[in-house]
Amino acid sequence: MNSEIVGVGIYLPKNKLTNNQIQDENPDWPMEKIYSKSGIKERRISDDNAFSFELAIKAVENLFFQNIFSPADIDFVIVCTLTQKSLITVTSCMIQSHFNLKNNCGTLDLNLGCSGYTHSLIIADSLISKNLAKNVLLVTSDTISKLIASDNRQSRPLFGDAATATLIRKTTRISGIICSDWGSDGKGACHIGAATAGIEGLTKRENKYNPDFYMDGSEVLNFMLDKIPNFFRKLITNSRLNIENIQHIIFHQANKYILKILGDKLMLPEEKFHINMEYVGNTSSSSIPIVLHNLINTNKISRGEKIALVGFGTGLSWSGLIFQW
Repeated sequence: MNSEIVGVGIYLPKNKLTNNQIQDENPDWPMEKIYSKSGIKERRISDDNAFSFELAIKAVENLFFQNIFSPADIDFVIVCTLTQKSLITVTSCMIQSHFNLKNNCGTLDLNLGCSGYTHSLIIADSLISKNLAKNVLLVTSDTISKLIASDNRQSRPLFGDAATATLIRKTTRISGIICSDWGSDGKGACHIGAATAGIEGLTKRENKYNPDFYMDGSEVLNFMLDKIPNFFRKLITNSRLNIENIQHIIFHQANKYILKILGDKLMLPEEKFHINMEYVGNTSSSSIPIVLHNLINTNKISRGEKIALVGFGTGLSWSGLIFQW
């Protein structure tokens, strides 16, 4: 049984944090140099009272506004987020309740970051292929900015908040995933994190949470250069296609510097290898569907075209798939 992506909705908070604003707050930060590597001019920042759940609701509503399906048809909800509004409470169940979806709707929260969208697509396709679902609502939502200290020179210029909603449904058309794969290296888990943002920090903290998101940029770069090129080559081989047969290639939008290195290493044609983060920043699991949404809305994807998606990051983890639109 094949699956297909029917539509993608996105939500970006109204608040913008520009490079000029960061420069004004931190005169000693070389923002021009940072921009030359990151490719990011501004990022969206959620309100103090807006968390991953609130952003997710907006993204789902924007998907509903496209009038391509009825909420009553949804029989599974997947939510991918690293920044749950509250621990224990299941965000996918909260979405099921908020939109009054049917009670036999399955739910699943996935605690993944930059590889989360591709992981979730593989899971959604598996649910459909096993006849466990016909219409899967896949939501990504993160408010990473709430974990980043204002003086964090490495991470603050990179990350933005965002949410997306994707509908995947069963179809009899010739479409869907051609091949997929994933992997992980937990030895590198320590390279990206926010140590006191979880249960350990909550139970030991006496005062208000001090944002402590950290990322070891050099280690993460080494991981990406070591794992992703060979992973992508394997994905292409398993698909029995070649680059010429693939019309669109979307990697996690980490930053321009990393994507340029990966693109050059893999000799990816610039017209196929999409980079689109200048005005949103690195949005974790939402970065790939934001690019996909923009391509759909500008009519740059045609039925029958083949698309490669690759996510990589926290975990450390990675996943990818090639599918026919």
